Amino acid sequence: MQCNSGYISDATSAFDLSVVLIKHRLSESRGQRIAWLLEELKVNYDIKTYTRLKTKRSPPELAKVHPLGKSPVITIETPKLEKPLVLAESGTIIEFLTDHYGRHLIPKRYPDGQDGIIGAETKEWLRYRVSAHRFLEAIDVSSPQSRNMYPKTDTG
Repeated sequence: MQCNSGYISDATSAFDLSVVLIKHRLSESRGQRIAWLLEELKVNYDIKTYTRLKTKRSPPELAKVHPLGKSPVITIETPKLEKPLVLAESGTIIEFLTDHYGRHLIPKRYPDGQDGIIGAETKEWLRYRVSAHRFLEAIDVSSPQSRNMYPKTDTG
């Protein structure tokens, strides 16, 4: 399944339009958070869904993508990489996506003239670092209101 409009901001993307981003989702998981973020960032992506076994464990096919066999996982293919980049865990994926497609969402890290000084980070940036991971965990995108706002999120 292919999602979104294909828009990628030139100002925020480190990749060109030849990037193939695949969101690997496990049925009955909380992986919809990443789909929600991809939609918000207007990133073009495909979804590959894996069905849980009767034991509720992930199928062996998902472990072929990432050894943890967990969801969410994204893979990124681009001509500049010899093999796909594989990212697991929501926090890591969120950081990667905002770094490459949503820089406008990240507060300024240091005040002018204080780049790289330990302890000089802005309060806004420190709050972002803590809350970025918790923010998506707190959102219930399975609610009817969210499904109306983000209809593709219920595909996980």
